[in-house]
Amino acid sequence: MQYLISKLEKHQYGYFTRANSEETTLEDLFFAHPDSIDILNIFPTVLVMDSTYKINTYRMPLFGIVGVTSMKLTYLAAFAFLSFERENNIIWTLEMLVCLWTSKRNMPKVIVTDRDPALMKAVAEVLPKTCWNKGCFTIIPLKF
Repeated sequence: MQYLISKLEKHQYGYFTRANSEETTLEDLFFAHPDSIDILNIFPTVLVMDSTYKINTYRMPLFGIVGVTSMKLTYLAAFAFLSFERENNIIWTLEMLVCLWTSKRNMPKVIVTDRDPALMKAVAEVLPKTCWNKGCFTIIPLKF
């Protein structure tokens, strides 16, 4: 983990970490490439969020946030390694995502998810707080 964080710092990634109460074990790591942060601030309207499971050595879910441009192209906005895919972990991740926006008036209007209840609750809790008007986003759950 120290090596990963050193590389994030070397390449000037925006990143945030969260450790357990004893400050000895890293629980969550959120990171975004500098160019991705710039694109996110230009095209924040549509975001797709989902997790992958058990694909890394530490068996930590990788939470991915993908944005869509006005030309219908996608870009990788941010990632987070989470200790668990629980509501409080996702809330923390979304709060870190909100920190990347330079203007709180330019927030997402559409969030695409896979009907994950924890993710849907977290989006409903975090994103309305950052908007000037309540109800400024729509959650579109996909059916598989």
